[in-house]
Amino acid sequence: MPEIPVPSLKVLEEGKLRAEHPLQGDRDLVLGSAPGADLVVAHPAVSESHARIYAEDGHLVLEDLGSGEGTYLDGQRIDGPARLRHGQQIVLGQPEGPPLVLKFEDPASQLLEDLGLLAPAKKERPKAERTAESILADLAQEPGKEASAAAAEAAAEPPPAARPLIPRPWLPLVASVATAGAVALVWTLLSYLQPASPFWRSVQLAPAVATGGANLVLRSPDIRPREQLTVLLAGITLPQVELGPGQLVLRVPELPARSTGLYDVPMDVRSGGHLLYHRVLPYAVRPQLFRARPEKARVGDLVTLEGKGLTDDRERVTVRFGNTAVVPEAAEPERIEVRVPAVARLAAVAVPVEISVDNWTAVLPQLLSVEPRNEEPLAFRLSAHFDPERAAWRVSHPFGPAFYLPGPEGEDAAPPPLVALALDRWDQLFELARDNPGVRVEAETAERHCTLVARGRGLEPPLALVTWRQGELARLAGGSGSQLSSELVCSWMAGAWNHFLEAFSRGHQIPQKITTPTYVTVLNRLVAANRAGGGYGRPEQREIDALSRSERQVLAQALYPPPKAAASIAGPWVLELENIFSREIPYQAVLRLTLSQQERTLSGDGELSLATDKMEMKLPRTAGHGELEASSPPRIHFVLDFPKPVGQITLEGRLGRFGLEGVFTAKEGRISGRFQGLQPLEPALAEPAVELAAGSGAAPRSLTGGG
Repeated sequence: MPEIPVPSLKVLEEGKLRAEHPLQGDRDLVLGSAPGADLVVAHPAVSESHARIYAEDGHLVLEDLGSGEGTYLDGQRIDGPARLRHGQQIVLGQPEGPPLVLKFEDPASQLLEDLGLLAPAKKERPKAERTAESILADLAQEPGKEASAAAAEAAAEPPPAARPLIPRPWLPLVASVATAGAVALVWTLLSYLQPASPFWRSVQLAPAVATGGANLVLRSPDIRPREQLTVLLAGITLPQVELGPGQLVLRVPELPARSTGLYDVPMDVRSGGHLLYHRVLPYAVRPQLFRARPEKARVGDLVTLEGKGLTDDRERVTVRFGNTAVVPEAAEPERIEVRVPAVARLAAVAVPVEISVDNWTAVLPQLLSVEPRNEEPLAFRLSAHFDPERAAWRVSHPFGPAFYLPGPEGEDAAPPPLVALALDRWDQLFELARDNPGVRVEAETAERHCTLVARGRGLEPPLALVTWRQGELARLAGGSGSQLSSELVCSWMAGAWNHFLEAFSRGHQIPQKITTPTYVTVLNRLVAANRAGGGYGRPEQREIDALSRSERQVLAQALYPPPKAAASIAGPWVLELENIFSREIPYQAVLRLTLSQQERTLSGDGELSLATDKMEMKLPRTAGHGELEASSPPRIHFVLDFPKPVGQITLEGRLGRFGLEGVFTAKEGRISGRFQGLQPLEPALAEPAVELAAGSGAAPRSLTGGG
């Protein structure tokens, strides 16, 4: 049976429905602008308690409560109580501009009244219809006045009785039948002629956050089963799962491709063209994974994870293969590209794959089969080509020159036997070093020759790799006028070769110090990248291809030529000496040296200046001589013969991180102290010094070589 609609007030603003307020017959309704009013009408023309609506004799009555601007019913100002009829419009006050209209609707009472089942409102009887009894009563209250004969006759004679259409005995039966028919007619009409549904006032949503593919439940006493409802979420119609008294169940669709996160989307519930409910609803886009392509992969391979609701910001994404977390290489809302980490080293494994976007997670439905990485380490082999400019054979490693060997140009550019033997022995060295961590390269100087020798377990006698005559290596490295030491060049090369063996043969990290060359940092990065990709540390072509241009240049210059700071101390030096003249008097002593180097022989001259707070004395420049010890770092012994009162000065020191440093003796050994010095950065030398620093990874004049 359809529900009987209750009377209501609809609030209209410029003809548009803004709200609807039901009217209860058992209580008064106060209209006004006060916050405590039953129906608050916030308008300057409305008094705090402007009017009221109450029930009387089965009808609803409107009464003004003494407002200043008055109350108007269908455009007429009311002076007292006025019965409300279906469709009438109420205006409180006379506002400027379009008024706020309260429309009274009570279709049920109007229909019952029209059928005669509800008594109409009492009306004041007109004077023409007054009875004779009332006229006589009025005349009796006025003495001295006599009633006319016509009035008396009218009072004495009753009016003729009208003949009823239906005999009195039949009235109860007719009334019962009429009442039953009227009620049935009312219910039938109301079921087809229901007014537009009111705006839903109270709705509960579960869950509070909508998710694609899940159900959304709306609960409200205003929800009726017979209503034809249309629900839109972000402009998309939601299919109804269930509609019952007070409850509506909907299926939330998947919104178009979006990144993971929370979004505010509008939701509207309509019945025909009437808006019943509106709300901005949080919509959660959660990441989902469907499949991995390929389904089987090797460690280091690039795998594509397909899904939806992901993100295009790869910094927000973490992919876990088992317990190993990696950052993807590329990200889109429907796919993630990630390289498989080292989760398998000995045999194939099946690992779970999980993706996290911020605090949202998704798991791949199936396990990913991962096989160990196929190792393809770089074949670190040397090659030889004749260089006409140097008239020598240039031996190169995969990144750049390794060294030069003298020899005639061979037929058809084929290397001579000495060069071919060197190439073959270097290949043997890298194979031996892979399984023998004790194999090392050392520099030996004997019988005016410099030799690079491989020593270690299983190499008895040691394996001579390559040999140069004394002075030959320095000439090939620095040119005809070179002041390099062949022994120092050989020592530098031995240390650099050991670093390359650690990286490319053994896949080991190289310990780093402050004076470690820059190329060691690049080698360690290659080893680390290979291990992170599931390898054993021996760099492969994929890690080398990922190097920058500057990093490739560092490797190209790693072995040859050696930085000047590792093979020569020639040039100007400024040394500070302590306690040169007296332990009691504070003197400042500065020795300015100019050194020349030819292999291990040092020559040059020096000028000594002595100064206190009150005086300064310079001793004339004097010649000196000494020798260079090919060690790591290189050491010097240099003697200068100054006149009295200083006498002979002997310097014993080494080329260290901050230049030359060591101890001196003077005055026939009676005075000694420490010295420290640097080469001055003259404008002509400043730029080469910077280049050496960049190539060697150390400050100018610091030792960067050695095993």
